[in-house]
Amino acid sequence: MEDIYSDKIIEEIKKVNSKNFTSFLEDLRKIVGINSVRGKYSKQFPFGKNINTCLETSLDICDKLGFKTHYNKYYGYAEFGQKNDKYIGVFGHLDTVEIGKGWNHNPLGFDIENNRIYARGILDNKGPILSVVYALYALKVMNIIPQIPIRIVFGINEETGFEDMRVYNKNEKAPYMGFTPDCKFPVVYAERGRLNYEITFNNENEAFEWINHYIFPDSLYAKRLKIDCYDEEFGRLEIRNHKLISKDKKIKFTSSVSYPKIIQSSEIIRSIKNTLVNADLKIINDYKAVYFDKKSLMIKKLQKAYNKIADKKLEPVTTSGGTYAKIIKNIVPFGPSFPGQKDIAHNPDEWMDICDLKKILNIYTLALLYLQEE
Repeated sequence: MEDIYSDKIIEEIKKVNSKNFTSFLEDLRKIVGINSVRGKYSKQFPFGKNINTCLETSLDICDKLGFKTHYNKYYGYAEFGQKNDKYIGVFGHLDTVEIGKGWNHNPLGFDIENNRIYARGILDNKGPILSVVYALYALKVMNIIPQIPIRIVFGINEETGFEDMRVYNKNEKAPYMGFTPDCKFPVVYAERGRLNYEITFNNENEAFEWINHYIFPDSLYAKRLKIDCYDEEFGRLEIRNHKLISKDKKIKFTSSVSYPKIIQSSEIIRSIKNTLVNADLKIINDYKAVYFDKKSLMIKKLQKAYNKIADKKLEPVTTSGGTYAKIIKNIVPFGPSFPGQKDIAHNPDEWMDICDLKKILNIYTLALLYLQEE
């Protein structure tokens, strides 16, 4: 892939983003200060009023920056560029997990200590998606009008079900290409599949006998369920997120299977069913594995943008996580975590370093430029 963007353009990107960085932090403070955990359903606000407030605040920021915006009670988006039959899509989310206990900083206070910002949602996913907004704004300031319009989509139900993007898929066409800034760098070309299931047992003895025999002896791996498998790209199949509930004299066991692409979910379901005698299996949801050729144009563009700004020569990677790439076509996970950074999101004292925010602004700006090239 030929690099058409000179060092002079990259220096201009860095200069513009540096100039806008104070405004970026002010706007980021606004949205992380809103507790956007899923709330009580209403017809007007399907995921609660707070999440809707965060969505409207984010769209107001985009309006202020001069972007065309669209509001839907399930999602919203900002768009900039010339008219075209296709668009480049960037999909992030504003909803967060529960704040939880164990914080040493105010989870809604945007506390800064040693150039590190602490807040619920700063990494997952408010900081990254607003970074893309300001990356797009950098192009606008540089008088670069995308020939293929760039659309930044704000989801509000990523943490609890993806219903926002199901509605999006009904209302909107799929992007031509794009990414979700909700995973890791340098770029993720494949995600494991995710199967969430529930088993209902009629009595405690049956439940505990099954769990003790099939789940606990093998830790994460499922040899006794006969679904243990290993893929060189994805790693080993894992069973995790176990939960046991006693209700109405019945025992419910829920769990999640993170599976590589060499096994189909139908095989997993059949194998689990074969172990059950007096119990019922219910599939809660099944998200197929996401896979793109590492040498595809989109992967190469995003990989090059990361390596150019980070001054690295890293290859695309896989993930066992789950992002909007499982439900939105033609996108892949791309950042924001750098190699070696993990166990930050969903935990107390969630953080992002200011220097990392500056770097991802430049990475995403260059990536949006690269994605313009046919």
